[in-house]
Amino acid sequence: MAVNLAAANIDSTLIDDAAVFALMARVNKVVISASAILADGSLLAVPGTHLLALSCKSHSVPLIALSGMYKVSMAFSGEDGGGGGGPGEVLPFEEVAELERVHVDNPSFDHIPPSLVSLLLTNYGGYNTSYVYRVLGEYYNSEDAVL
Repeated sequence: MAVNLAAANIDSTLIDDAAVFALMARVNKVVISASAILADGSLLAVPGTHLLALSCKSHSVPLIALSGMYKVSMAFSGEDGGGGGGPGEVLPFEEVAELERVHVDNPSFDHIPPSLVSLLLTNYGGYNTSYVYRVLGEYYNSEDAVL
């Protein structure tokens, strides 16, 4: 995203995950991409985003989530675990075989509660997270919820 913003002559700063909390005092807004918007207004996003959202909340910095309307899901946060990647993506299998008592957790998504998101921006406009249920009612038939 930073490369695309720079190409459009928009000033942006790319910050490492470990330095987010330390530098958040100098930030005036944070824009993220959501992998999915769940029915309760919560988000699924890339790992590390929850830490970023907590830092935004702590420093009163607005967190704006971008997503296409096709990513709005009728699932609630407790229904969709998001899954995870294999341990081979974090450690080579040779090293994992030697570590008998080590569990490798490699989540595919972070769950971002709706209370940490200031604004959802979609291709149809901006919404508060508490308004997602109305968006679902407008764009989906209630029969679609039962599969």
